[in-house]
Amino acid sequence: MTMETSSVSRSLTEAISHWADPACLVDGEGRVMIASRGLAKLADRELEELKGLDPELLLQSADDTTTAVWQTELLDQDGSRMDLMVVEPDRDHLAASGRTVQPPGIDLDRLNAIGEIVPPLFHDLNNMLGSISGLSELAAMKLPDDDPMKDRLGKVVDTVTRASALGRQISLLARTPVESPSRVEMIDLIEEAMVLARSYLNRGVVIETRWPDSRLATDLHPSSLRHLVVEIILAAGIVLQDREGAVEWAIAHGDREGSGQPTAVLTVTATLADPTFESSDPFPIGFFRRIATISSLANSFGGAMSPVRLYQPAGFSLAITLPVKENKAL
Repeated sequence: MTMETSSVSRSLTEAISHWADPACLVDGEGRVMIASRGLAKLADRELEELKGLDPELLLQSADDTTTAVWQTELLDQDGSRMDLMVVEPDRDHLAASGRTVQPPGIDLDRLNAIGEIVPPLFHDLNNMLGSISGLSELAAMKLPDDDPMKDRLGKVVDTVTRASALGRQISLLARTPVESPSRVEMIDLIEEAMVLARSYLNRGVVIETRWPDSRLATDLHPSSLRHLVVEIILAAGIVLQDREGAVEWAIAHGDREGSGQPTAVLTVTATLADPTFESSDPFPIGFFRRIATISSLANSFGGAMSPVRLYQPAGFSLAITLPVKENKAL
C-alpha cells in the first residue's frame, strides 16, 4: 500500500478512518505506530476517540508534508489487506516551529549516564520485558471477556510496552561507537536468542531452522538483534497459543538493491498443525503490536520488512532484510 506523506498530513483522521479500532503505540522518541485489521469504518470518530492514541503527539508528528511516513502492508491469504502505519516525527521541522516531541519522564542525559554504567544488562532487560508482556497477553486470551483480571493484564502489557521503549533508548545510547563496531556471527546470535525465547512457546510448537552453508558477520548490536528474535517468537506465540504447530526460520543471502553489498534475508513462518481449527479472531491486536515493533526494529537496523502474509486458520510469514558486513565460509 502506498500513501503519500502529503495526504497523511492534510487529513490524518481521514487517512485512518477506514481502520477498525486501531491499536496505537507512541514510543519514547515520538514515533507513532498504528495497526488495524480494517474491518469497519470509523469515519464519524474524532481523532481523540481512537483507542490508546495521544492525539497531540500524533498531530505534532504529522502536521507537515516533510514528515517521514512509512507503512507495511499485511496480506491475508485471500488477498484482503490489513494495515500498519508508522509516523516518524520530523524533528527539524518541529524545532523550527517551536514544538518538540518530549515524552514526560524521559531525561536523555540521565539515560546516557545509565547507559555508560550498565550496558551488559540491556539485552536481559529486553528479554525480561518481552517475557512479561508475552505471557500476560497469552494469559489474557484464555480468560473470559468479563473477567476483571483480563483488564489488569492489559494494563501490565501497556506498562511493559512503555518500559520497553525506555529500555530501547538506553540500549541505543550505549551502543558500540560506529567507528569501532564489534562484529558478531548473526546465526549464532539468533540461535542463542531462540533458546532464551523458547519458553514463550507452547511445548507442542516445533522450531525448525534452515541456515546457509556460511556464517554471516554483522555489526548489529547484540541486544537489538535479540530483541528482534524475541518479538518474532512472541508474535508466533500469540497466534499459535497453546496449540501444536511449527515455527520455521530460514536465512538466504542477498544484496542491497543490486549494489553488491551483502544482506541476509531472514524468513520466519509460523503455522498451525491442525488445518481444521476455527477461530473468530486468529490474529489478536497484540499480534499487530508485535508486528509494529518488528517493523520498527528492522527499519532502525537499516533493513526492511516485506509485507507480512497472514494464513488461515492461523499462521503468518514475514521476511526481514538485515545488513551484514561479510559472508564467511564454514
